[in-house]
Parts: sequence; structure tokens; C-alpha cells
Amino acid sequence: MPAPTGSGHKSISSLGYLHSRMAIVRVGQQKKEYGVHQALICDKSNFFKKALTGSFAEARTGIVPLEDVSAPLFTIFVSWLYVGRLIYVAPPDSGKTIQDDFSSLICKENDEQQERRSIEDEGIFTLQPENAHDDAFGRGTPQHGNDRGEGQSVHEVPKEIDPAVAYCTEEDPKTWPLDVLAKLYILGDFLDAQLFQNQVMDVIVDFAAISRNRGAWRVPKRLLIRHIYENSPTGSFLRNIIVDFVVYHQPWDEPSQIWEEMPAEFLAQVMVSMGRRVPAKLCKECYSDAIAGNRLTHANADGMCLKRDKAPFMLNACFYHAHGTAEEREKCQTELQEKRRELRTGKS
Repeated sequence: MPAPTGSGHKSISSLGYLHSRMAIVRVGQQKKEYGVHQALICDKSNFFKKALTGSFAEARTGIVPLEDVSAPLFTIFVSWLYVGRLIYVAPPDSGKTIQDDFSSLICKENDEQQERRSIEDEGIFTLQPENAHDDAFGRGTPQHGNDRGEGQSVHEVPKEIDPAVAYCTEEDPKTWPLDVLAKLYILGDFLDAQLFQNQVMDVIVDFAAISRNRGAWRVPKRLLIRHIYENSPTGSFLRNIIVDFVVYHQPWDEPSQIWEEMPAEFLAQVMVSMGRRVPAKLCKECYSDAIAGNRLTHANADGMCLKRDKAPFMLNACFYHAHGTAEEREKCQTELQEKRRELRTGKS
């Protein structure tokens, strides 16, 4: 009877890799060394296959430098090589926790950038385990911006711990922040490790479905979106799912100016996706639900009709007018209303 090869676990046949030569991978500016069986890493990564079996110096020395790669990310990749699933293993005797390593992977802005984009008031996109989500934020509570369900928390996060990593656990990647998952996917792309990328993507996809079913607002930070577009190729599946997160989860209650610094390709993808999924007509009840879901009011709707799906230029030309005073605008509104009444009554 063959040995079971359950999902996420290596089969006995994979032990053949243990008889291969060891390769040394030096990661990061500190050149942290990883010893990995060469046959194993070459089988799972085309990058290492080319480096260690071609005509490069690495093939002769068995040493591959990766100065621009994060050690915590590569640790997860190596763990995946040997156990077949995404887990975090703390370096022996380092004294570090998963929170320490993951906190360094969260996309952060410097003080100047934070001041320039303070209008965004963004929250942290993170994946919490079932119980942590319920206790810390409240089931089904909208999670956009700084709306964290304050007053509902049972367990408060210590101030010295980044909320984005507070509930991370070593063996449950669904508890890891999107920042970490996205960077793992980017690492997989760099290493040309398709199976690794697919496992990372499975976690992202699972969370997208869970988030949508719960009705909770969870969207990627704009800084993370920029990082993804700067470090992934056109047509990347990671880009595609980030666009879908925004298209299907983003409440559109913020001014358009905060999107001006976003990559043009991202904005084009969002525009096309939004255009394709918006139906030509919505019943009044569905339209009202959509308006409420996007938290739109007269103050932030930019001329959009809040009662039915109708373009601003079909409702009020004054929306496109330049008026020097409030009195001028009020007079214009009155004149337009009078013209509409005349049209309805058939007067010339």
C-alpha cells in the first residue's frame, strides 16, 4: 500500500532529494546562509536550476547570493520546500518572533509621505484567524479606514505590537498580513517557483472570499498597491487579484485626489473592471443598497445621483459650471429647475 501523500505534506519519494549536493544561499545584506539540497531547490525553482546547473560561477561553487531578498521571506520559501506548505520557522536562538519578522515586511511610509497623504487615513489590511477577528474587531463590522469596531474589542493589542501582525501564527498563513503574502508571491515570481506562487495565491483567494461573505471592508493599502505594481510584471495574477479586491471591496467614499499617485496601469484596470461589472440598470432598492454600501452622501458623491443610476450631466449641468459665488450657483440652479419644468409641461 503506498504511503499517503496528503495535501500540504511531502511524500516518501521526495526523500531522494536528501542524497543530493548541498547548495548555500546567502540572503540579504547580512548574507544569512541557508543550506538547501540542490536537487530539491532546482526542482522547485527555475531560477536556482539555471544558476546551479548552468555555466555560471554558482554552478561551480554551489553558492548563490541573493542580496535583495528578505531573510524572513526566504525562510518561508525554504520551509515550503521541505514540508510542502506555508509555515514560518523562527531562526534558532534568534529571540525573534513571527511578529518581529513580519512587522519589518509591512509597507510603511516615511514621515514626509505620511504627511503628504494624511488625507488617506488608511487602515491595515490583515488576515485574522476566526476567533481573533470576532474578538478584536467584531464579526461583520466594516473594516475600512480606521473603522475598527471600537468599543467592541475584547482583547486589545499591546501598543508595541503592530496591529497588522498581532494575530499572526506560525502555521496558519491565513493569519498573515497581505503585505507578507504579496511579497511572498513576488519572491516566487523572482525565483520562478510556480507551485510556491500558487500556494500563496490560494491563501489570498481564500481570504478574499471569506472577507466578501462576511461583508467586511478589507482593501489593500495604496502603498502596498504601488509596491506590487513596481515589483511585478504586466499581466501578473497578483496585480489582477489586487484590482479585484479594490473593485469589489473598496468603499468609494474618499476624494479622487488620493488616487492620483497610483500607477496608471492599476487605475486603467480598475476603470475597465468597474465599467464591465456595473449593470446598465438597477432596481431602486438595489441602487439604494449600492449607495449605502459605498457610504456615499451628497457631501462626497461628486454630483452622482443618489436615487438612481443616472449620470450627473443628465441631471444638472450646473455641476460642470464655474461660479464665483454661492449666490450665482443658487441662481443658476433656479434657472435650470425652471427650464426642466418648462420641458416637462411642453412649453418652448
